[in-house]
Amino acid sequence: MPLPLTPHNHVSASTKSPHKPGSAQIQRLAAGKCPGILVLYDARPELVRGIWSYEVLVGMYGFETIDLHVSENPSQPVQFGTHRFGKGKKVRRDSHMYISALGVLREVASSGQFHMDFFLNVFADHPLPLAQIVPRTDMTVYTVAPGRGNEFRWWAEMVTEQEYREANKASEATSEPAPGAWRSGVSP
Repeated sequence: MPLPLTPHNHVSASTKSPHKPGSAQIQRLAAGKCPGILVLYDARPELVRGIWSYEVLVGMYGFETIDLHVSENPSQPVQFGTHRFGKGKKVRRDSHMYISALGVLREVASSGQFHMDFFLNVFADHPLPLAQIVPRTDMTVYTVAPGRGNEFRWWAEMVTEQEYREANKASEATSEPAPGAWRSGVSP
C-alpha cells in the first residue's frame, strides 16, 4: 500500500538537512511497519543541478575523516591513522532506522527520462525489496561496501545474480580477480 507523503520543496546547500521536513513524516508512517524512502530531487536549472553521491555518503554516514598522529619530535614524520566515517552521522544502529534508503531522482540528459538512485541505509529496520528493484534499468541501488566497523568506504553498486555470473565469467577469461556481488567504487 503506497504511503501518502507530502512533498517538501526544500532547497539546501547540502544533503545533511533536506531530510528534516520529511523525516518526521516518514517516521510516523513507516517506522516499524514498512520500508521508508526519503526522495530528493534537485529542481534547480540543469547547469547547477546535482546531488552527488559523496554528499549523500557523508550526509548519511558522517564526514570522511583521517586521523593524523603528530609527534612532538619535529624530525618525525606525520603518521596517518584510521580512515573512517567521522562526525555528522545521520544513520546509525540507534538512529533513523526507519529510513531504508535515500532516493535521488534525476533526469537523464540524453533521454529526458527519470532515473532513481537508491542509497541504502545499512541500519534500516525494514530493508527495501531488493529482488524487485536491482534488476530494473530505471533504478540503481548502492550500498556502502563491506568493511570493518566505522572504516570509511565508498558506495558499491548492487547487481543481479546474472550480472554477477557474467562478470565472473569475464574475469576468468582475462585472469583478473572476480568482483563481489557489487561494483565497488561506482559513482552515479
